[in-house]
Amino acid sequence: MSDRNYRIVSEVRSNGDLLDVPTDAHDVTIEPLNRPGVVRVTYLKPVREIAITADEDASDDGGDRPAYLA
Repeated sequence: MSDRNYRIVSEVRSNGDLLDVPTDAHDVTIEPLNRPGVVRVTYLKPVREIAITADEDASDDGGDRPAYLA
């Protein structure tokens, strides 16, 4: 994998449940749990950083800017 950021997604699903795994997901694993008909689906989902900027009218102290991962 590259320098990208990833978020771990882990969901428990029962027999017959549908799960929409993104096409850009990495390292998809499916593991059975102790209950019959139940599995855990885990994968890495790429995220991107979106900078949050201040309004032009707001004062800018030059400090750290927050970011949002989408």
